[in-house]
Amino acid sequence: SMLVLLGNRMDRSLRSEADVEAALKVHCLGLVPESGKVNLTSLRDLVQGQPGSPYARAVTSLLVAAAPNQSPMKSPYSLLVTSTSRNDRANGLAWSLALAATRFGRPVLLVDLDGANQALTTDYLQQCADGETRCSFGDFASGRCRFGDAVARLPEVGVDLMTSAVSDDLLATLVHAKSRECKDELQSEYNVVIINGPSAP
Repeated sequence: SMLVLLGNRMDRSLRSEADVEAALKVHCLGLVPESGKVNLTSLRDLVQGQPGSPYARAVTSLLVAAAPNQSPMKSPYSLLVTSTSRNDRANGLAWSLALAATRFGRPVLLVDLDGANQALTTDYLQQCADGETRCSFGDFASGRCRFGDAVARLPEVGVDLMTSAVSDDLLATLVHAKSRECKDELQSEYNVVIINGPSAP
């Protein structure tokens, strides 16, 4: 027992919201357990097929905690998922949040701006989309296309999707976009908008 106690005192990993807040000096909405390596089928099963699993419950709790007034049903809101390293599975978390949000019974949009880690997004587009999108998020935000032309409908999973094109200069697009109008249009159509930001270099 002495060895275990010593091991626990030497372990500096973050195990709770309080640990995160104390170490990083930022507010923590919650902790999500590792999902392991996921693909389209396993992630959908984990989040939508097993709503009582620790992973699905943690992701749903995160959605509720991030919602204005802790009620994702009352008013539309957006949630930005960012990454601190290239391989931190932010894309999987963004998809998990979008899939969990479908359980509220309201329209959900995932805006995937991470061109580097799009394996899950590509799988969903290839297997679940009900048609081709002709335009990217950059085209929509810059006013080069209508909103509907940049959205891929994924009725099988209940999520709509916008992606960035490889050629999109996201910084220039976001700086010059009429961000308020863009946000208002997204939130007039969707109750929850999950934005998966570009991964860290």
